[in-house]
Amino acid sequence: STQSTWGTHLESTFARRNFVMQPLTQLVDTVLADAGSGTQRREQLSETLFGFDPKTGSRVDAAQFRFSQAVVFLVGGGNYVEYQNLKDWERLQQGRKSVAYGSTELCNAEEFLDQLAFLGSNV
Repeated sequence: STQSTWGTHLESTFARRNFVMQPLTQLVDTVLADAGSGTQRREQLSETLFGFDPKTGSRVDAAQFRFSQAVVFLVGGGNYVEYQNLKDWERLQQGRKSVAYGSTELCNAEEFLDQLAFLGSNV
C-alpha cells in the first residue's frame, strides 16, 4: 500500500541521518579527545585551556590530562538542542565518555518567544 511505502521511506530516511556536532559539542569532543588522538583542534585548544588543581591551589596545563567526563554548565540560557546534541554524541561514545548539562535558565518555547518579544520592544 502507498501508506506503508511512505512509512518505510520516512523510517529509512531518519535511520541514516548523519550526526552533526553543534559548536558546544565540538568543544566537548575536543576537550575529551582520547590520548594520542593528536587532533589539531586539541592542540589549538591546549594553548588557552587551563585547569585548576584544588589540592595545590595552582593552575595546571589541562592539555597534559585526558578526560572521560565533563560537566557543561552555561550561565544564561541553555537549550534542548544543545542538550540533545551532547547526549547524541555521548551515545556515540559507547560508554567511554559522559556529559552532564545544565544552565541557569532553560526556557520552554513560550518563554523563549516572550523573551524575544521583550527584547524586540526595547529596540
